[in-house]
Amino acid sequence: MKKMAVVLIALSLFAAGCSDEALTGANSNTQDLYTTAAFTQSDMDVTYSLPKVTAPLTGSLTPEEQAGLVFMREEEKVARDVYIKMAEKWNTQVFKNILKSEQVHMNALKILLTRYNITDPVVDNTVGVFTNPELQEMYNALIERGNISAVEALRVGKDIEAEDISDLDNQLQNVAVNADLVRVYNNLKRASNFHLNAFNYWLSQSSK
Repeated sequence: MKKMAVVLIALSLFAAGCSDEALTGANSNTQDLYTTAAFTQSDMDVTYSLPKVTAPLTGSLTPEEQAGLVFMREEEKVARDVYIKMAEKWNTQVFKNILKSEQVHMNALKILLTRYNITDPVVDNTVGVFTNPELQEMYNALIERGNISAVEALRVGKDIEAEDISDLDNQLQNVAVNADLVRVYNNLKRASNFHLNAFNYWLSQSSK
């Protein structure tokens, strides 16, 4: 049991700071997407196994797939923006690590929007600004909760990742057929599971 506990703690610590290269099996020599300010097309090709924006499309997207892609792009922005504000408020490392991953996720979805000539809902990249009124309301409520305490902020992070996983599951099971979407959504879900484990770990530590 003691050995298992050590292993679980190590995995949780890894999850809090892991890169998307580790999550998606990308080459370890790839530029560190967590610390660089600019995310290039080359970085995204490696991280998410996406074809070039200019490559032939793998079919078309149904209206439902398009709507799902638009929603997921802004939902990832909710996560990024909340984590930015929580990192500023509480100076907690887990938020600093994961917010960078959320930016990578946003960029992957932006590439899909560009490939399929879909209007990007992120018309204003300012923190806390959203096109979808439901996501705007969600962001406002999450910030209000996260400002209560550092522990509540961690609970907010946990809830964001759980909601993200649920929405990705819905897309994968009921909407997404296109190969590009399925590939990226599966990678995002894998990353979100790591993030969820990280928040669960830090919540367990805060109760001791």
